[in-house]
Amino acid sequence: MTLADFSFMDLLYVVSQIRERDWHELSCVTDLDKYGFAATVWQSRSNGVSFIALADDGEPVAAFGSRRMFGSRQSLWFFATDRWDEVRLGVTKFAIKTLIPYLFSNGMTHGECLSLSAYPQIHKWLKLLGGKEGDELRDWGKNGENFKRFIWRK
Repeated sequence: MTLADFSFMDLLYVVSQIRERDWHELSCVTDLDKYGFAATVWQSRSNGVSFIALADDGEPVAAFGSRRMFGSRQSLWFFATDRWDEVRLGVTKFAIKTLIPYLFSNGMTHGECLSLSAYPQIHKWLKLLGGKEGDELRDWGKNGENFKRFIWRK
């Protein structure tokens, strides 16, 4: 696995091959199609940090990072293709040992990530990354889906 800054084509590839459950979760909070979503993520990368995880064969597999919302608050984000298992350990270690500490050392005092309440396996991973389970946002999604907020505090 290799981590790198991504090109728009890398990002577009991951979005075009996104796991069904990741797209389901994201589509609950956006009216954009996949191309529009990729363009929005691409535009927001200058307001945070972003990475692409490449499989050993060089194929883009996961995109993740953070985006400044306001002040010292960051929104943490992530999505992947069906090849996620190939890079999961490396991305997880990087997030715990490097990314989260980097964000805190560069001014973040509060990070948050929303996840569909129906995806407890993702919640387990967010907790492994140091996120604390916060409130449930009832009827948050555009079709009434419930979300959970995960929070990182300095």
